[in-house]
Amino acid sequence: MILQLTPAAPRAAETVLRAAGAEPIGPQLRIWRLRGRGGAKAIARVQNLHALRAVEPDRAFRARTALAAWPPSDPLSAEQWWVPTIGANTVVPPPAGVPITDVDTGLDFSHPEFAARPNTVALNVQTTRGDEDEAHGTAVASVIAAPENGVGIVGVYPQAALQAFDASPDELLDHSSIINGVLAAASRHAGVINLSLGGPSRDFIFQEAIAAAFGKGSLVVSEAGNE
Repeated sequence: MILQLTPAAPRAAETVLRAAGAEPIGPQLRIWRLRGRGGAKAIARVQNLHALRAVEPDRAFRARTALAAWPPSDPLSAEQWWVPTIGANTVVPPPAGVPITDVDTGLDFSHPEFAARPNTVALNVQTTRGDEDEAHGTAVASVIAAPENGVGIVGVYPQAALQAFDASPDELLDHSSIINGVLAAASRHAGVINLSLGGPSRDFIFQEAIAAAFGKGSLVVSEAGNE
């Protein structure tokens, strides 16, 4: 579960959550992740303290895979149909160094596009297992910022300050990890935060995190849906 405390929540509420094994994932918004069998009792105790603002399931999200050919280690620049589709071929990219954070599955830093790419930072531990879902983060990062290095493709903004946040502790991206990534990127500095993922529900706490990132000057971009 993911829960958010009220602005005036007493310290006793945090004590209850810690005792139940909860961890803070967005301290600036008082958001906590709570797992385990004692979660319901802890939530009830926090509610009795009049300290509960919202509680939601920690839903799983599936990464949305682009329709382009894969893998990007092939020389595919001529096949990058998405560049003219979004009009990126008609505009000049911003100056080098604007931060773009991809909150996704892990980025493979050994991949030919990223092994020698400058200005590429992991905001947390990156894990890749080689399967299709885990390759998604590397694929999306390539579409965003693959350098002009003679292999694979060239990103829409190859001179970006690329940051990667791995929000997939398991095979799927989980809600709390995505929120953690959005807030971590926004706290680091203003920039663009990319979410190539989706789900069927509208979630209040997630919305709070997006609003907080926007309030700090970041632009949060989400997929429109392959379907």
